[in-house]
Amino acid sequence: MKNILFILILCYYTVNSQNYKITYIEQYNLGIPVHFTSTLYTSEEGSLFLKDATSRKQGYKTNVDVEDNINLDDAEVKREQVFIKGFNEYTFYNVNTKSFSFLVSNDSNVFNEIIDTPNDIIWHLTNETKHIGEFLAYKATGNFRGREWEVWFINNIPMPYGPWKLRSLPGLILEANEKTGKIYFSAIKIER
Repeated sequence: MKNILFILILCYYTVNSQNYKITYIEQYNLGIPVHFTSTLYTSEEGSLFLKDATSRKQGYKTNVDVEDNINLDDAEVKREQVFIKGFNEYTFYNVNTKSFSFLVSNDSNVFNEIIDTPNDIIWHLTNETKHIGEFLAYKATGNFRGREWEVWFINNIPMPYGPWKLRSLPGLILEANEKTGKIYFSAIKIER
């Protein structure tokens, strides 16, 4: 299983020419408020969303600051190899099969891989806009797995991805808020 994951990640980065790395703050309030740092890697063939279990902290970040480098500055193109060590969950979306695979592990290093083929999310685009960093973001709302979502996406990166399993908009999702306020994602950094 670990070899398959390594090959998957290696192929993902060597095949694709237009990649982005987006760092998110991921917050949950499902009883005890916690937040994580997560990373989304994108390409034309799919996306890979990694939750860093080692970054787990109790409580909400009350003021999520967008870093100065949430922009598309091409001056420095970074290439890096992704290692799963330290991550307890990934979600890989394959555009061709329209399916997700994700690996969930626990403290005993037992890994379970799950394949998921959810229905497409039906998004309702609104006329609302706001600035997130240097980007003009557009609001959309939709229902996914029984939860109502409000998301903000940008056309500057015309890739239909976002955090976790949120996808299918004409641009990258930078912010997502579940209607009850129990789940929230906010991009804090974008790198090419």
